[in-house]
Amino acid sequence: MAKHDLSPPPAAAAATTSLSSSSHSPSTSAARRFSKIYAFGDSYTDTGNTHSADGPYSFGYVSSPPYGTTFFHRSTNRYSDGRLVVDFLTTALSLPFLPPYLAVARNPSGALHGVNFAVAGSTAIEHEFYVQNNITIDVTPQSLMTQLGWFQKHVEAAGRRQGWTKRCSGSGRSAPTTTPTALFPPYRRALFRILPSGMSSPSWRPCSTKGPSIL
Repeated sequence: MAKHDLSPPPAAAAATTSLSSSSHSPSTSAARRFSKIYAFGDSYTDTGNTHSADGPYSFGYVSSPPYGTTFFHRSTNRYSDGRLVVDFLTTALSLPFLPPYLAVARNPSGALHGVNFAVAGSTAIEHEFYVQNNITIDVTPQSLMTQLGWFQKHVEAAGRRQGWTKRCSGSGRSAPTTTPTALFPPYRRALFRILPSGMSSPSWRPCSTKGPSIL
């Protein structure tokens, strides 16, 4: 069986490093105001990256009532009749609700205060693993690594718009500057939140012919 490279993209790795080091800062840092939130996860966090038209069959109801009826009074492709935990978090920090990444990719101006990369039904294991092991359950093809890849693309696109690029030596082209020094000035006051993700992975085991040593 082929081995998968589970190392995160450069920008995601840098974000993780910064977040880990900031967790040991003095308690006074707790009062620091966050200006952006970047959320990752599954249906507990997804604010619209999955909807009825393009999701697996089992997710085909999220664009219809009663989803969204108690707060938004319409479906917002959230897996709730109202708000999600991440919505309460943004409200507590006086920030607007996070737009889904797939909407931001089409309209970058909506990402001023962060982006939601979560995808309902996403797995901790990459989708190629299920394909290679002939597990043909109707699942979301996106994984947590997909979301980290989206974050990498988002950082690179923002870098091009803001001029955070450097010239590749000898290549004659510009490339994103994704070192921590270059990356974090615009992200220094950002909160990176990875909410529960990958819980669908073990739940598929009873439906497959693969044993626990594989799954």
